[in-house]
Amino acid sequence: TPLRQVTEDLNNCYGVLVSIKPGDAAAIAETKLTAQFNNRPLEEVLNEMSMLLNYEIRKLSDTHYEISLK
Repeated sequence: TPLRQVTEDLNNCYGVLVSIKPGDAAAIAETKLTAQFNNRPLEEVLNEMSMLLNYEIRKLSDTHYEISLK
């Protein structure tokens, strides 16, 4: 699944905003991720995604996270 779709799915599932940093979007939006995160807390999902993809995921607020290149 492309990362841009993964972020949309996370937004819908967890009621938060997970976005791709605008300056990095062209480089990472189509990165593929195949994983299942059934009934896992959002923080766990984001931590695992960060490790799998080697991207940084920063918490900007209680409801906004941003994915970027390291």
